Amino acid sequence: GGADFEGALIFDECHKAKNFVPGKEAQSTKVAAAVIELQQRLPRARVVYCSATGVSEIGNMAYMERMGFWGGGMPFPDAEAFLDSMKRRGVGFLEMLAMEMKSEGKYVSRGLAFTGAEFFNVDCPLGPDQEEMHDKAVDFWQSLRRSLGVALLSTATQAGQVWKFFW
Repeated sequence: GGADFEGALIFDECHKAKNFVPGKEAQSTKVAAAVIELQQRLPRARVVYCSATGVSEIGNMAYMERMGFWGGGMPFPDAEAFLDSMKRRGVGFLEMLAMEMKSEGKYVSRGLAFTGAEFFNVDCPLGPDQEEMHDKAVDFWQSLRRSLGVALLSTATQAGQVWKFFW
């Protein structure tokens, strides 16, 4: 028990802790504060965050201290710095973050059923400048892929994990 506890902390319905406000802890909900305190009191525990509710706003991840996005040796010193940086990247970034988390085994989700959903195609012709930009982007990615393949062969590196990160 105590600070030496190395078991699992499983936060089921963890989205209920989404109302944690870094730097303004007094504004946080009791659930959020309790989740943060448990993680801090049990630094060696393994943590699993479980929720069927997706992250719709980056600020809702502030209680997820063990995801490895901030803290010692991480790109961001604290949750506040991480959230500030991510908020500037826009809504589409959440999808990219989810893909990154999935590739690292930090996030599992199931697909939603599209029963009753309706879809339609919208043609959106590109202008000459847009076509040129698209072609240059495709050329870049093809070149990058070829270069990565050559590097893997010349260093005799196992490709499995590398390609996962590339895609």
